[in-house]
Amino acid sequence: MLNDEKGLIGCVLTDPECMTQIYNRIRTEMFTNDFCQDIYGCLMTLYDNGETITVSELSRLLEDSRRDKSEIAPFLLSCVEDVASVVEIKGYANAIESEFKTKQIQKVINNTKFEAKNIDSIIEDLQATLEGLKKSNHNDVKTLSEIAEENKDKCFKDDVDRDLIKTGFDKFDNCIGGFDKGEMIVIGARPSAGKSAFVTQVICNVAEKGLSVGYFNLEMGNKQIYHRVVARYSGIDLSRVQHARYFLQDEEERFNKANEKIKSFNNVTVLTGSCKLSEIKSECRHRKFGLIVIDYLQLIVPTRTFDSKAAEVGEISKQLKALAMELQVPVVALSQMNRKVRSTDEPTMSELRESGNIEQDASIIALLWNLDDKGTHKGLKVDKNRQGTTTKEVLRFEGSLMTFTETDLAVEQVQGFKETVEEEIPF
Repeated sequence: MLNDEKGLIGCVLTDPECMTQIYNRIRTEMFTNDFCQDIYGCLMTLYDNGETITVSELSRLLEDSRRDKSEIAPFLLSCVEDVASVVEIKGYANAIESEFKTKQIQKVINNTKFEAKNIDSIIEDLQATLEGLKKSNHNDVKTLSEIAEENKDKCFKDDVDRDLIKTGFDKFDNCIGGFDKGEMIVIGARPSAGKSAFVTQVICNVAEKGLSVGYFNLEMGNKQIYHRVVARYSGIDLSRVQHARYFLQDEEERFNKANEKIKSFNNVTVLTGSCKLSEIKSECRHRKFGLIVIDYLQLIVPTRTFDSKAAEVGEISKQLKALAMELQVPVVALSQMNRKVRSTDEPTMSELRESGNIEQDASIIALLWNLDDKGTHKGLKVDKNRQGTTTKEVLRFEGSLMTFTETDLAVEQVQGFKETVEEEIPF
């Protein structure tokens, strides 16, 4: 390990620009050799102060830290001599970081007292600790010139949106482009506005294209989800799927075809029931989903206690955004909204229940609401779109088949619509 530590220092002394590659990743406590630890600490001081990194300046700082002057120069010289090429700095950094993590894990295991009565809590604590070690503190540091060179050939291409996940709702997709990697998308609605049915249809549309989906439904059971999907694909009224004792006319054929279709969706993993945030994160890392959907955010069980529900939901929102960034997949989180006297009142982002950090963390916020008292027409609006414009459209909803269809109607044309003044929320 001493050779790796000396090699990293030698790379920085040979080419000080190397410091940008390791500054946010390697910390002084990761060094096992005391002298190397002191040297790296002095290198960081010079870098933080914007001073030129030279052997003479480094020697001066080391002398001030009461290091023996006679040993400083020979040691620094040996660091430089051991370096064949500065491109090896990443390899040295990897070795130092891996050794540090190994020792930290051993320390955690050795200091953990395993007891059967508290084993679940102990496992959760271990998971949180290991997740923290797994994350790298390395930030992607590049100049704007480098970023431009890297991305200039990716614009104005036929496949420019190839990596975006289309929802199957054309007008909605035209506005947002699709779900992008690393984004958190929030779909908010008041109770019984149809947000679960909407997101289930999106999941089916995505699954038909072969993408792997993780669907965490914390509100319904497997049987309820199945009934909804069967009704949609068979065209048989949901109430008959749930309660009928005999098939009528061609229902059996339609029912069987729907089941064959649903059985092909082995790329959709459904997890129901109460679920902790740590369990969701662990499952997503293990399964490697292409899309993660959570129904709904306020039902996630936190891993620790908070002073208020708003603080709890705010922390969960942050963690979901971090999960999307870490796994580089879109995370769609449904959210409850505060009730209003009239269910047909147009909602705003500020009504997201226990909104906390939701408005800040989400890249896209879409809101769904009833435009008439029967709920046959739904308003869908993109109230926040970090990378584009907002929009508003009317969806027709067939509740008996759990199916949404886009229309050419304007929201103002639908009976029961009531205009409200929206707050301007910065983002």
